[in-house]
Amino acid sequence: DGGWGCFAPCIVKAANKYLKDMGSTKKAYNLTGSTPEALLSEIQNGNPVIVWITSELDLKTEFDYIELANGKLFKWPHFEHCVTLIGYDITSTSTAKQTVTLSDPMDGIVTREYSKFVARFKELSRRAVVIK
Repeated sequence: DGGWGCFAPCIVKAANKYLKDMGSTKKAYNLTGSTPEALLSEIQNGNPVIVWITSELDLKTEFDYIELANGKLFKWPHFEHCVTLIGYDITSTSTAKQTVTLSDPMDGIVTREYSKFVARFKELSRRAVVIK
């Protein structure tokens, strides 16, 4: 039921090795720390963005502290989940109708509430990666 994952630096390193091996001119970039608006700008420019949120946006992020081999504690988020942000519609004046479109490995292409997406994105330290 449980599992581990990795964050943006690992994804960037693996993606850049793969892209280079495939002869692509594209590169992966770590966008960790970006604002939600910066992510939407990437989408507007045709660049899907990998983001870390929770597996269910209604679940607030909880954390465990895991002791590393060097004795330091690492703060690991429960329910951490990666999706690709592929679209958005924030034109409505009602925040409940503002949405993002995600490619979710568990649920396929889904539409979710923008405000919940932003809340989870921020709770998970604004982790993101873009390939362009």
